[in-house]
Amino acid sequence: LATGEAPGEAGKELFSDATERVLSRPEAQKEKGYQNRAHRLRTFALPVIGHIAIGVLKAHHIHAVLSRMGEQEKATRAQYAADTVHHLRVDISRILTALVREGSLDVNVAKDVELPDDVEVDDRPRIVLTDEEIVEFRVQRGFERELDMMALFARDLGGHRTSDLHAADYSDFDTRSWQWCM
Repeated sequence: LATGEAPGEAGKELFSDATERVLSRPEAQKEKGYQNRAHRLRTFALPVIGHIAIGVLKAHHIHAVLSRMGEQEKATRAQYAADTVHHLRVDISRILTALVREGSLDVNVAKDVELPDDVEVDDRPRIVLTDEEIVEFRVQRGFERELDMMALFARDLGGHRTSDLHAADYSDFDTRSWQWCM
């Protein structure tokens, strides 16, 4: 006020408006998993924190979204995937990261939010086949189709999970020399 300049508008945008603005960007819409991310945010986050200005969002608001999602699951007996609450936390964090990057926010408050205590997270270690097991698998299974080699390549060399493979398409793989995958 002393300088005569208008007060800044940074942080006053509602989380729902900011989310829709970030989701409407062409680069966001091209990302794999965009549809699922947008659905989770619109279904679970916006009803709880959509009305809050991004500048006043705190970690407890994000935790409330995650807790409420778990409560909804129990109340409706809906069966969400075990990692869906974790994915929602990442989805919110991605929106806030985009807002930090553009200067609308100073801090991403979702980065360090812990999951609610009753949320199950699969923390089993990833098991990777040994070279001998891969050879044995190839001998027993055979590789008559390109898809067989593609699956082995993605799982063993790329470390992809089943969900990654479901989201993959041929443009993600070097189908000529099998030297790379994205």
